Amino acid sequence: MKDLSFLLSILFLCIYAGPAAAEKQDRPAGGEAMRIRIVHSEQMGCEPKCAEWISAEGKIVLGTAEQLRKAVNSVYPRKLPILIHSSGGLTSDAILMGILIRSRRLDVGVARTVFEPCSDAPVGCKQGPWKGALGRPDSQLAACNLACTLVLAAGVRRFVAPEAQVGVHNPTVDERIVEKWRSTYRGVRPMEEVIQRQIMPAIVAQIRYYLIMMGISDELLLLMDSSPPAGLRILSEGELMRLGLATESQDGQALVNPDK
Repeated sequence: MKDLSFLLSILFLCIYAGPAAAEKQDRPAGGEAMRIRIVHSEQMGCEPKCAEWISAEGKIVLGTAEQLRKAVNSVYPRKLPILIHSSGGLTSDAILMGILIRSRRLDVGVARTVFEPCSDAPVGCKQGPWKGALGRPDSQLAACNLACTLVLAAGVRRFVAPEAQVGVHNPTVDERIVEKWRSTYRGVRPMEEVIQRQIMPAIVAQIRYYLIMMGISDELLLLMDSSPPAGLRILSEGELMRLGLATESQDGQALVNPDK
């Protein structure tokens, strides 16, 4: 826990120390902001042992980590697994999510949640004593890319099915930070020099320290660096296992309902 506290202090400085360490995003991620929900299995007659999990789907944005904290605390002391499906987003919030996940000893799987239509109704779904979102895990077309891989890295057990996608890309700087620097310093220093000498080393050092803390090989950074300029590097099953990003090649259903 001391190491996690130290990482938090580094992350705080990286976020608030100024333009060189302002909010960073490893690549603009499409889609809506991440929505985090407690989900109950749609399977009829499963009571009283219906599978439950935390669904985390969408882009990781400022405040996503706090949203996850509230969800995890709402079911404490139970340790529900997290099924994540995300194109990426903010590195800073992804790391905060990871710190929370590891400190609570939670499992993470790459999977979508297929919701029952009533899940989005004002009163949710009603099944036995449960009233809320109903759904089922589905690893088809599930993805965990860019900053999402940092969340996956934190799971005590990390499930990635063969049909799910995990992709990385060389970290880049949010264009909003670039524009803010240019407008503030009016070209006193070339932006390319600032990125190369000041911003990027801080991002890479932050990610490397985090990966070490999570027991993930920092070879992941080399794979990020070797990714194609305009696309993702999709990690193979062998790479996921070797790096430690996956502990098991199984789908989300196996994680949320291990007895079946």
